[in-house]
Amino acid sequence: MLRQTVLFEGTNASGTTGLWATNGTATGTHELTRIIGANAGGLQPDGFTVFNGEVLFGGADLAGRGLWVTNGTAAVLAEGAGRRGLGDRRGGIVAGRVHRRANVRG
Repeated sequence: MLRQTVLFEGTNASGTTGLWATNGTATGTHELTRIIGANAGGLQPDGFTVFNGEVLFGGADLAGRGLWVTNGTAAVLAEGAGRRGLGDRRGGIVAGRVHRRANVRG
């Protein structure tokens, strides 16, 4: 949960798996859309972890899978949080720092 919002993987009417958010009500449940860099087949998010007021998760990008970060809105959703080489989903948070096994792309 992030600021009274729960993020989860959901499927829309087109059958695409994406990132959804809810505050627990029907009107407060929606898909985060227009995500730049997401795979056309859907973001397919998994492995959600709250860290420093944001949510880190694995998601499908144009080249495969990558590490994504959001504050719960599509407006602040980015792959790799502006850091290169975070393409591998393995890793975790140790001593307050995010650790990922890097696959450098380009």
